[in-house]
Amino acid sequence: MKKILPLLFFLSALSINAQINVSGTCNEININPSGTYSIVSGLILNGRNVYTKDGLPDCGVYSTAASCNGGGGLGSTRYRIFWSGSQWVLEATNCAWDSVAENCFIQNIGDGILASNNADTNLPPDGVWVSNAFGCNLTISGGALSIDDINTSKPIISIHPNPSFGEITISFGEPVTNAIIKLIDIKGQTLLTKSLQATDRETIKLNQPAGLYFLTLILSDGKQYNYKLIKN
Repeated sequence: MKKILPLLFFLSALSINAQINVSGTCNEININPSGTYSIVSGLILNGRNVYTKDGLPDCGVYSTAASCNGGGGLGSTRYRIFWSGSQWVLEATNCAWDSVAENCFIQNIGDGILASNNADTNLPPDGVWVSNAFGCNLTISGGALSIDDINTSKPIISIHPNPSFGEITISFGEPVTNAIIKLIDIKGQTLLTKSLQATDRETIKLNQPAGLYFLTLILSDGKQYNYKLIKN
């Protein structure tokens, strides 16, 4: 059985339709990672979302050589941000067609990694990232703070088990009244809405397929908090 991840891994505020903004320049004239990065639907690496510039899909979705090249193949640079397992990475890639395996795969350009950040956050961290290749000086915004920087006034909530095989229990640090919880999928669609009245615990069933989901808590004063759920 997979180990249940600790609550702190999920406590960073999470934007359902998170968009990350990259600004700055690189010494190589053909390398331009600046722009808006969006979540690649359904693609998770090392437990966290992958973001691509202009919302381009993963290279693996292309099933022919022509579509692979048209989707950003050789000569057409793509940019993505992902968690490597030890750091956040901004990478320059393109899609390349493997004629033997007959699939489209991601191929690094040169050294590949343009910039990185070691902060262990659920979203790509804000601030200036360390340049790794092509002399890039890049700043990230729209991301997250580290867990140490989270507002301590945020409600204490535990969600267990998480990951789950179908049922989760939400425990509140103190009873909540006139609150609402929503279950939302990675596309931003609301799957469940439930009102809470004077309770410190709520159980919900995840009848949806395995994948990444979000739990939104809306308190009576209008404040809203988001948490990440994983169903195995």
